[in-house]
Amino acid sequence: MNSEKTISGSGKRSVKTADLMVAVFVTVVAVSFIVAFAYAAVAPENTHTLKGEVVAVDKIAHTFTVKSSDPLSRESDREFTFATDEGTNVNMCTMNKSFRDIGIGEKVTLTYHKEQGELIADAINIDVPTLAFACYDQ
Repeated sequence: MNSEKTISGSGKRSVKTADLMVAVFVTVVAVSFIVAFAYAAVAPENTHTLKGEVVAVDKIAHTFTVKSSDPLSRESDREFTFATDEGTNVNMCTMNKSFRDIGIGEKVTLTYHKEQGELIADAINIDVPTLAFACYDQ
């Protein structure tokens, strides 16, 4: 169905609805690419992921130590201390948590970057056992 809609009230210039939809679609795609590339340009280049168990927490200094448990990683069985800041996201399941919710013995997956010789945690996901329904009980 080829319907035409008038843009101006005089009826002199008309645009097909399909052409208008294509123009809107192309604009949305272009803006999406711009936003994606802008985010990549601002994101730290040296972002890494680590999976392990929390072996120490310093609530005053806002740091915690993780013993790596990834058998495929060369960092397996090594301990790393991470600092946190106001930009660090802490999650468990789909719930937002805070640094106070991180405890010794917790299994975590985190992304981090190195800044001036210090490891900074960007995002911390507190893992729950696969058989536990902790995500749904709350």
